[in-house]
This record gives sequence, C-alpha cells and structure tokens, in this order.
Amino acid sequence: MVEQGVITGEQLAIALDEQKRSGRKLGGTLIALGFVSEDRLLALLAEQLGVEVVDLSHYRYKPEVVTTIPEQLARRYRVILLDNSPKQSLIGMADPTDL
Repeated sequence: MVEQGVITGEQLAIALDEQKRSGRKLGGTLIALGFVSEDRLLALLAEQLGVEVVDLSHYRYKPEVVTTIPEQLARRYRVILLDNSPKQSLIGMADPTDL
C-alpha cells in the first residue's frame, strides 16, 4: 500500500506499532487509525488476491445451497456457500487470507 501511494511509510510504521499492542490484524488497524477506508482496503486486498468483493446485503440466499457447508466449519472460517453449479462454486468469505 505504501508503493501504491495509499498510505505513507510513517503511517505503516504507526499501524505496525499499534498492531503489536492491540493484536488486531493490520488491515483493521489501518482502518481504526483512519489511514484507509474499509472499502479501499477491500478493493486493494481483492485485487492482490485475485478475488471479487461481493456485497452480501443484496444477495439472495438459497437455503439448500447455504446449508451444504456444515455450520461449525462455516463459523470457524467465516464462509458461506452462495451458489453451487456443476462447473463452479461461489463461496463468500469474511477473510480470504484465513485458509
């Protein structure tokens, strides 16, 4: 994010110090400190990971699909199966880096 000009090196250093104190993930720390918005951070992470950001508040759930992933597993990894077809599955994740 420093190389992309989103935050400065000084802001990164401050965020890393705060992250050590709080134990929070770096992204959450950057947001809490006001160095980056949640939407901007999501867009940057999605680009870096090659995934799409999906707004689940406008998504129509299919109960027969959602319940495919066992609840305990879904809660542990904060994932939800949104769509399932013979060729591909669409999985929503709160944190795609937490695999």
